[in-house]
Amino acid sequence: VHIFVKEDEGDKPYIIDLQRAIIREKLSSRWRVKDLAQLLFSAADFASRADIMRFWKTYCKLAGNEFFRDQKLIRRIIAKAARMTARAKARTADA
Repeated sequence: VHIFVKEDEGDKPYIIDLQRAIIREKLSSRWRVKDLAQLLFSAADFASRADIMRFWKTYCKLAGNEFFRDQKLIRRIIAKAARMTARAKARTADA
């Protein structure tokens, strides 16, 4: 899933490239980490720490406030995003 923002529509966000949709009462940790790490990786070059925290607060409000201070989950998301960054840099260096 990617987020596209249309400036000419007042910065209205759209979700694009939706490849899968999981509708369950409880989303598994694996998918939560994967999706949030991909968002963090994609936003790293243009989102400020404040932007990321604002997103995290909103996400937790909707997904469950128990995630807000879940340090294990947060570390897993950051580590996965870091691995994505390392792979992307390695690909760029090889090119």
